[in-house]
Formats: sequence, structure tokens, C-alpha cells
Amino acid sequence: MSTNPYAPPLAKVEDTPGSAETGSPVFFQVAPWKLGLMNFCTLGFYSLFWFYQHWRIVRTRDRSDIWPVPRAIFGVFFCHSLFARIRDDGRKRELVDPPAAGPLAALWIIASIAWRLPLPFAFVGVLSWLAVIPIQTYANRINAKAAPDAPRNDRLTWLNWVAVVLSAIFWVLVVVGTTLPDEG
Repeated sequence: MSTNPYAPPLAKVEDTPGSAETGSPVFFQVAPWKLGLMNFCTLGFYSLFWFYQHWRIVRTRDRSDIWPVPRAIFGVFFCHSLFARIRDDGRKRELVDPPAAGPLAALWIIASIAWRLPLPFAFVGVLSWLAVIPIQTYANRINAKAAPDAPRNDRLTWLNWVAVVLSAIFWVLVVVGTTLPDEG
């Protein structure tokens, strides 16, 4: 034993197991159809959850000091870095056909801020999920390669069903409200 208090430790240090060895997914896992349905039913608010889940997993996996909540709330500033991270991770794992992070991020940003447009153009914002489907599909391919036994998140939970039912009621009211004749 050294008497120098500033000497580096002599104990052997092993790396912690990666996601492939722990069986946990590398990115947030969700079926593309569920992602689209939940985004549509929640009028795009599911995107906040989607971004949060991805950044939370990245923070845990990489042991970084990023803050998932602000990155989810300000997704327009961080979507490209997430999309590029997913693309680059897939390339490292030798997956082919990576999605184009830049154009998809631009498409998501444009669709996400479209709610500021006058009606009926504002409804374009509801379609922002179309830009994240290729990214999520690629993330699912990464997860399938890195953690083949991880859950697939391809079923609706009771909370998902609540959102679907409330959305159906909302859309029925929208259709009825816009088709009723004006009084007066």
C-alpha cells in the first residue's frame, strides 16, 4: 500500500455492462402505430412524453447530466440532436438505411409550430408525428439488435385507452360543432 494520498487507486475497475448485457433497450421502445395513434389522440402532447422517454434513457445509459424534461418541452431545439444520436447509434451497430435526421427534424419543427397558423391550416400540427415515425422505427431496430428480449410496448394501456376515448369525444364534438347551422 502506498503512503501517497494522491496516488491513483490500484484496484481493478471494470466497466459497467452495456444495454445489450443488461437487456434494457437503448432508446425508448414504442410501436410506430401506437406512437401515431397517441400523438393524434393527444393532439401532439404525446410527443412531450416521447421526447422525455428518449432523453431519460439516454441520460441513464450515458450517465450524462442532461435534463430530459426541458429537452422534451423545448423539443424544437433538441429534436435534431436526438434524431442524429439515434441515427449515429444505428450506424455504429451497422444497421442500414438510417433516417435523415436533418430533414425529419425540420419537418417535425415546421409541423409542430403550424398550430399558430389560421384554421384549417393549424391542423397540420396534428401530423407532426409523421416525421418521428422513421426515427422511432429505426430506434426500434436498434433496440431489437441490442436488447432482443426487451418489451416492445405495442399494446395500449388503460391510460392510452382513456386518451383514445376522450379524443373520440373531442373529434365528434368538433364535427358536430362545425356542421351545425348558424343561429341567427
